[in-house]
Amino acid sequence: MESNCIGGDGYKLFQMPNGIRVILDHNPTTQGVTTCIFVNGATRHEDADQNGIAHFLEHEFFKGTPKRPTQLDIAKEVVSRGAKNNAGTATDFTVYFIQAPAEFFEFTADIQSDMLMNPLFDAKEIETEKGVILQERAKYLDLPEVYISVLQDRVLFGADHPMGKDPVGTEELIKGYTRDDFIRFRNEWYHPSRLVLYVNANMNTGPQPFMEILEKYFGSYDGKAEIFITEQINASHFRNPEPRGDLIKKDTEQSHMSVAFPSYKRKHPKWMSSEVLACLLGGTMASRLFEEVRSKRGLAYSVQSYTDEYVEDGYMAVLAGLDSAKLQEALQVIGGILKAVRDDVTQEEVDNAKAFLKGESIRRWEMAMSKAIFYGKQALLDDSILNPADQLALIDEVTLDMVTDCAREICNPDMARFALIGPFDGYQNYLDTVVEAMK
Repeated sequence: MESNCIGGDGYKLFQMPNGIRVILDHNPTTQGVTTCIFVNGATRHEDADQNGIAHFLEHEFFKGTPKRPTQLDIAKEVVSRGAKNNAGTATDFTVYFIQAPAEFFEFTADIQSDMLMNPLFDAKEIETEKGVILQERAKYLDLPEVYISVLQDRVLFGADHPMGKDPVGTEELIKGYTRDDFIRFRNEWYHPSRLVLYVNANMNTGPQPFMEILEKYFGSYDGKAEIFITEQINASHFRNPEPRGDLIKKDTEQSHMSVAFPSYKRKHPKWMSSEVLACLLGGTMASRLFEEVRSKRGLAYSVQSYTDEYVEDGYMAVLAGLDSAKLQEALQVIGGILKAVRDDVTQEEVDNAKAFLKGESIRRWEMAMSKAIFYGKQALLDDSILNPADQLALIDEVTLDMVTDCAREICNPDMARFALIGPFDGYQNYLDTVVEAMK
């Protein structure tokens, strides 16, 4: 049976008979090819006794197949073709990618499918890789500017929810994983219906030659028919968490903090307005947070705001690395900015933020991996797929009134969550400082 073209506007979307969906993205100016496998199986899909396994499993797919028995065999084949491959585990998806000169497209399909379909999961290699994972975990624990996001998610989603746990896992669990654990998680989540292939290449000969190669290598993959249910975000906790903050006491010269608020889910009608709000708050060097916290007062080197959206819900967060001795002052300034933005956003700010978001989107789409993430996540998680023109049009539609409405809804002091890493004994008085400044 041939794959069925099921849509596409600026791209082609196919579905193989086994359920794998394929996005073919014609790039007339490229001399290379990017081939990705997106999997709707990641950190949020882990059971309590599987914390960190999605990320560990990602490593193990690179450790050998019967055709390519070792990691070095895989690496040599990739490097000898001028290619590079890697992978990443996010909260709600995992992606495996390879980029190569265009002439090696068939090779990219061959090696990607081999790694996905025929992993050895060698017990000895798993034991060796535990040391690598533990060192990766140690690295992030030593980087508070990175780990503050893990602490923030613990507050937002709850320490017992998969999305509130450290995505790398605990030392105890990492040390205890066996080959059977990896097979179990792969069988649970790596089903063809949960996979999306993405190819970015010059397809001036049309999509059919590319589909024929993909069908040759991926068409026989049937996975396992064990479809498990994703644990949903606990709405009652997300909107009314207890506690509202958390602290990691660490002897650092610089403190790292996050103040976050519930916002909107993926493709909510107000989603793009919240993106504009986050941008004018702390997304550029012309933003309020950058100007007031860094440029005027010198209280931070890094300060930013952003949004993150999931299928059920989302949040907006402010992150900053601050002088520990001036933390209270900085939090008063940040809280004041979050209060003011509810009422005094200007048309100029909205126009500038929209222009930046459009320009940043265009810059990202010129990079094949960014384009892959743009399309791949939508195909995995959403009912419909926006093309780049659709997203630019959504940005254009945002008005001053829409941004103000979002600011009043999101920047609510009663909904603030707070995370802090620094040399402190508690967080409550610092959370109180932000909340009082916002009132």
